[in-house]
Parts: sequence; C-alpha cells; structure tokens
Amino acid sequence: MNFPARGPRAGWSRRLRRRAFKLALVRADVLSTEAFLAAIAKERCRAERRDLTFCIVRMEFAASRVPPAGSPSNLTDAFRQRLRITDEIGEFESAMGVLLPETPPSQAAVVANDLVDIARRLGYDATSDIYVWPLPDDVSPANQSGEHDGSFLVSIEAIAPGDNGAAASGNGSQNANGDGSSDGNGNGHAVRQEHGVAVTSLPKTESSSSGSVRVRPLSFSLPVPWWKRGIDLMGAFAGLIVLSPILGFAALATRLSSSGPVVFRQWREGKDGRLFRIYKFRTMRVGAEAEQGSLRQWSEQDGPAFKIKDDPRLTLVGKYLRRTCVDELPQLFNVLKGEMSLVGPRPLPADESLDCTRWQRRRLDVQPGMTCFWQVTGGREIPFDEWMRMDLRYVRRHGPVTDAVVLVKTLIVTLMHRGSV
Repeated sequence: MNFPARGPRAGWSRRLRRRAFKLALVRADVLSTEAFLAAIAKERCRAERRDLTFCIVRMEFAASRVPPAGSPSNLTDAFRQRLRITDEIGEFESAMGVLLPETPPSQAAVVANDLVDIARRLGYDATSDIYVWPLPDDVSPANQSGEHDGSFLVSIEAIAPGDNGAAASGNGSQNANGDGSSDGNGNGHAVRQEHGVAVTSLPKTESSSSGSVRVRPLSFSLPVPWWKRGIDLMGAFAGLIVLSPILGFAALATRLSSSGPVVFRQWREGKDGRLFRIYKFRTMRVGAEAEQGSLRQWSEQDGPAFKIKDDPRLTLVGKYLRRTCVDELPQLFNVLKGEMSLVGPRPLPADESLDCTRWQRRRLDVQPGMTCFWQVTGGREIPFDEWMRMDLRYVRRHGPVTDAVVLVKTLIVTLMHRGSV
C-alpha cells in the first residue's frame, strides 16, 4: 500500500520527531502499522461493495512536546471518548492514524479539528490532515486547478457561540437535503458547498480553531518493482530492434490498404487512474469510433467493454493485424515511456474504465500491460466480471514467475494466430 507523497521531507528533524512519537505510541493501546494497514484494506473491500466513503485522519506530534512514558495512553483514551466504537487508532506513516469508516471528508474535518483540540488540551503540539477514499466524483485531480496531487481543502468556519452541537455530534451522516439544517444526530449547523463537497461549520469554542483542513486522496497504488521496470526496458528495446522489420511491413501495409493515419492513438486509463495515449496500428477505417454507438447492441462482451469478433469497421489488413496481435506492437513505446508494462491488466478506453465499479477499478493499483491473463485465456468469451477478477488475481500475485508464464502463453497465442482483441 502506497500513500500520496506529502512533499519534501524536513530532513533529520522530522525523522527524529516521528521516531520519538512512534516509540511513545508503543506504550499506548494502538494498532501496529501492519494491523492498521490490514484494517484499512478490509475497510476498502467493505466500502467497495457498499459504495461507501471512508477517511483516515493522520495526527502528527512535535517530539519536543511528547509527554513522558505512559502519557500516550491518556491521549488515546481521550480520543476514544470522541470517536465511535467502529473507529480504529493505529500507527500510520510513523505517526498516529484514525480510521473513520463510512465518513465523508466534511465530517472527517470535524473529527480532525476536535482531535487536535483534545491533543492540545493534553499538552501535545498536534497537527492533522485527512486522506479520503475514494475521491468525490466532482473533486477529481483533473478538476483541481493548481493542484497536482488531487488534494482539496475542506474549510471549518466559526459560527455564533450559541449555535452549538456540531463539534460534539460525531461524524455521523449529513442530512439528506444537504441544506445544513441538521446533521445525522439532529444537531443544527451550517453547511455550504466547496468544490462540490459539503463543508460543515463548527461552533466557536475556547479550544477550537477555524481554518481549513487539506484532504488528500488515499492511494492503494503498488510501486513498480525494480526487476519489473528493468525487464520492461530490456524487453521493449529488444522487441523494437528484433521486430523492426515486422513493424515496418505493418506500417506500410496499413498505409497502402486504406486512407488515414498509420498509428491509432486513444486515451486509456492507467495506473492510479492517470490518462495516457495508447499506440496501436490502425486496424479500422477512419471515423470508426463515431460508429461504435450504433454497433453496441452486437457487442459480444458484457459489461462496459465493447468487443465484436467480426467488426464491420475492420480493414482487410486490420483483421490480420488483430489475429496476430501485431497491431499491439507500437505499445512497446508506451512501455519505454513508463506508461505501460509488458505484463499487466489491459488498459480500457477511458470511458469504459470509468464505467467500472469500484471493486473492478482496483485493477488500477498496478501498471497496465500489453498482455494479461484475460488476453491469453479466452478474451471476449470470458464474462466481464470474471475478466476483472483475473486482473485482480494478477494484482495480488504478480511476480517474475507470473510474468514469465503470461509472456510464454502470449507467444503461443500469437504464433497460433489466436489474438482475441
């Protein structure tokens, strides 16, 4: 599990501060890093199936203000009086993390503000930030001007002292109308919209502070292993050199057989949902994408994917390029650029990928590939849900042996002209 970068580290002083507080946490009743990450993974599975949102509040404490041994237990006890019984406290990125199931960013901001106030009353110099999963649909990284990490601000504003209740209301659900008249526990507070996210206004108390809390997307992205990137680079370079005659012949045949560009470019969704342009030899007539809607009823693939074996839009040369998988060879350039790997889940067109359910989009935790289990097993004959499960099986089990097996099977499929896409 890999979480979003928090910017340049402060060097040895920050490492010392984190180490000091981590040692103090050992004496407190909190989950270990491994147990806390396991709880996050479990909550992700539950949230995916039920279409829920959850947040993690990350609490960081200055080492100079950490009380003597035993005091962290007082802190966690005070936190638990504020939290729900379903919330978890554990070690998270060498600091303290609070897992808040079924909690939107606006309510997580309320909780984070309260926890900071509690910590400061106990003598801790505390700060907090929030991770959310998944990002709200209208707060995607692409919609964030000036923000490259997908983060956004949730503001906590002070209101009249007499309008109390919100700070003690917990992190329950907001009212269905979203008009701010009442929260999930019947407490009145003002709610406004910021970046499409409901923002809760807190009462002004002696210990609370108004301001903004930055919310970052929680990422489950798996880093690309050094061995995999090395094999990708060597394989792509070797493939382009060895297969250059085939690439040249395919390009010439495509150019002479029909009008239009030799290379077809299409937006695909890759690792972490990042868009990139995939390269393929053009196998269809110009304007084929505009015709897809009228052919949708004949798609042989269920789900959001679109596959037709005898697609009427294919050119004569294109049919042969499809069967031999030669049309996929330009993707070796995508591999060199680091957008794809030799082996990994096949990247879907952006519109099809966005139509996948949350559990299916878990395939985006790893880098997409030129070939995968689905492609060498049966292609369009496999139901879409099973295709996604095969991709998730690769996410869990990917390694040198697995990649070697898929590459060998891909070679066999190619030589037997059994290409399925």
